[in-house]
Amino acid sequence: MTVFKTFFKVARAYIRPAIIYTCIFLGIILLINKSYKNEDSSYENARLDLAIFDNDHSDLSEHLSSYLEEKHNLVTLSYDKDAFRDAIYQRTCEYVLIIPKGYEKGDATLESYKLPGSIYSSLLESNIDQYLSLYKSYLSMGLKPDSAHQRALDTIDKTVDVKLQSAKQTNTNKPEHRFFSYFTYAIVSVIISVLTPILIRFHNGDLKMRSLCSGISTFRRSLSLTLGSAIFTMIILSVYLIIGGLLFPDWLNKATFMARLCNTFTYSMVCLAATFLISTLTSNLTVVDMVSNVVGLTSSFLCGVFVPAEYLSKSVLQMGQFLPCYWYMNVERAISQNSYHMSFHLTNGILVQWLFFIALMAMGLLAAKKERF
Repeated sequence: MTVFKTFFKVARAYIRPAIIYTCIFLGIILLINKSYKNEDSSYENARLDLAIFDNDHSDLSEHLSSYLEEKHNLVTLSYDKDAFRDAIYQRTCEYVLIIPKGYEKGDATLESYKLPGSIYSSLLESNIDQYLSLYKSYLSMGLKPDSAHQRALDTIDKTVDVKLQSAKQTNTNKPEHRFFSYFTYAIVSVIISVLTPILIRFHNGDLKMRSLCSGISTFRRSLSLTLGSAIFTMIILSVYLIIGGLLFPDWLNKATFMARLCNTFTYSMVCLAATFLISTLTSNLTVVDMVSNVVGLTSSFLCGVFVPAEYLSKSVLQMGQFLPCYWYMNVERAISQNSYHMSFHLTNGILVQWLFFIALMAMGLLAAKKERF
C-alpha cells in the first residue's frame, strides 16, 4: 500500500500535461462540431454588391443591367473614380461596371473597377459573359432584343438540382463519432506524457533505492505500480467518457454504448502497455515528451483520425495497420456506420488491439529484465 499511495502522490505533480492535452482535445472537438453545424449542403449563387453606370442606353445595355440587378445587389455611387476606389476599399461595393457609349455597336468595351484577385468578381464576369453569349446568339437567330433577352433569361434559369456531397450523409460524421475518433490522440498523449514520468521516477533515483531498502518485495512493488497505473488509466478514461456523455448525451442511450466502451477500454490498455515499454527504455523526460507527440500525431494522421480513411491512399492505410490506432478506428467506423459486419469488425479489431497489448508488455518486461541484469 505504501508504493500504491506514493504512486498517486507523485501523479499529482504530473497532472498539468493531462489538463493541457484535455483542453486541446476539447478545443478541437468544439471547433470541428461548430464547423459542421455551419456547413450547408445546398448550393446557391453568391450575390455581390454591384454598381452599374449605363452610358450607352441601348437595348443591350438596358437588358444587361436588368439581368445583373436581378442576380446581384445594386448599390448607388457617385460617378467618380475616387468614389469607386473608396467603395471597393471599404467593401461597400465589390464591383463597378461601366457600360460606355457605343458599346452595343461595338465601338467600346465594358469597363470595370473591382477588388484584385476576388473570386466573386470572377463569378460576376462569368455571369456577364454567359448572358451576352446567349443574348447575341438569340439575336443572330432573328429574334427581337426583348425576345432575345427573355430567351436568354429562360436558358440561364434552367438549373440542375445541385446537392453538395457531404460526409454528413453518413454516420461517420456524427458528433459522437468525431469525439471517439479524436479521443485516440488525447488518450495516448495524456497517458504517455503523464504516466511515463511517474514510472521513471519509481524505476530510477531515490524512490527505487528506498523501496529496495524497505521490506517490500519486488513482486509487491511491481503489483502496486501496475495497479496504480491501471487505476490512473481508468480515471483518465472515465473523465473522457464523462465529457463525451455531457457533450453528446445521445450516444449513452444507444445500443452501441457497450461496444464503444469496450473499444475505448482496450485502446487505453494498449496505451498503458506502450507507456510501460517507454519507461523501461528511457529516463529522459524530454525524449518522453517527443515520443508522446510523435506517437499521437503519427497514429492520428496514418489511421484516419485527423484525415478520414476514405481520403487516405491505400499505401498509407497499409502502414497504419502496424499501429493499434488503425484497429481502434476500424471498430469505431463500424460502430458509427452501424454496419452489418459490426460484430466482425468489433471482434477482429479488439482482438488485434489485445495482441498489441501483449506484444508491448512482453517487450517492456524483456527490457526491464535486461536493465536489471
